[in-house]
Amino acid sequence: MSLYCKRVSKNLRKMIVESGISAEKLAFGSGVSKSTISNYLSNKRTPTIPVLERIAAYLNKDFQDFFRG
Repeated sequence: MSLYCKRVSKNLRKMIVESGISAEKLAFGSGVSKSTISNYLSNKRTPTIPVLERIAAYLNKDFQDFFRG
């Protein structure tokens, strides 16, 4: 697993916890399935840039926050 995937997964998990919303609500709000969010969190899939942009917008976060750390 690449450093990119691990960092994105870790930061996505952190953002979800900080926002206090469920993965299901995030999935609905960002236009991806709940299973896709689950796959991102478990490093089974790598999110595309457009999906990360939608997730960041829904969470009111900066897109670059996925890559910090």
